[in-house]
Amino acid sequence: MARQSFISNEEIQRTKQLHDQATSIAHYRKAISVILVAKFGLTADHVADMLGTNRRTVFRDRGNIRYQDDTAKSSWGGRRHCSMTVEEEREFLAQWTT
Repeated sequence: MARQSFISNEEIQRTKQLHDQATSIAHYRKAISVILVAKFGLTADHVADMLGTNRRTVFRDRGNIRYQDDTAKSSWGGRRHCSMTVEEEREFLAQWTT
């Protein structure tokens, strides 16, 4: 038996907003997939069959709606696994920056 998912009221409000402002069929389908699970208690398999997508897409759509306002995680920028000091690196790169 499939586990019943919990969708918060905040997610439902975001979904309704996306539904009302949908400018493409992809956005509309994403909103509908969450609404069908939240309001009618359908499983991801049933929703995927109804919308002509796969089960994983239903979960991915919900995740996109759930985390759409979150700030991006810290990027991987910076120096990792460096074997030179900053000064050595500057000296090494200086030959190409004339």
